[in-house]
Amino acid sequence: MVRATDAAWSGRLLDVIGGASHAPIIGVDNPVAEPAMKRELHRTTGAAAVDMESHVVARLAAAHGLAFAAVRVIIDPAHRAVPPAALLGMAPDGRASITAVLRGLIARPSQLPLLARIGVDAFAARGELLRVRRLLGPHFGLADFNGSASAPSEQSIHLQ
Repeated sequence: MVRATDAAWSGRLLDVIGGASHAPIIGVDNPVAEPAMKRELHRTTGAAAVDMESHVVARLAAAHGLAFAAVRVIIDPAHRAVPPAALLGMAPDGRASITAVLRGLIARPSQLPLLARIGVDAFAARGELLRVRRLLGPHFGLADFNGSASAPSEQSIHLQ
């Protein structure tokens, strides 16, 4: 199923966030850790990114007749695998379990360089999200938005 983002809100976000691009996102319920799977999802859906949150929000917004847009920062690029220890540390609520990550590292210490890279990337992504949050202000770019849903944009969220 495809859920379109709100064209007016998406346009406003693109105007405010320099360097941002408007592209399809595929929503999945489980992490996609392997580069080959990331490439396959891009090939079959055209998605520029994979995430585990936007499709849930898109579905809720549609169910309640609300405008929807997503701002995402990529932590793990398509060419890089996510180490198994990082996946072990993913709690259902999105938080990381340091204990699970450490157990994974003890079992396979060779994961440390990839895990460290993910940590550096996550730190950079958090900084970028904070920058964008400041740019958007307290209303997430909706200050000039009239609240009515406009025609869906051509870019959209792909649900799997």
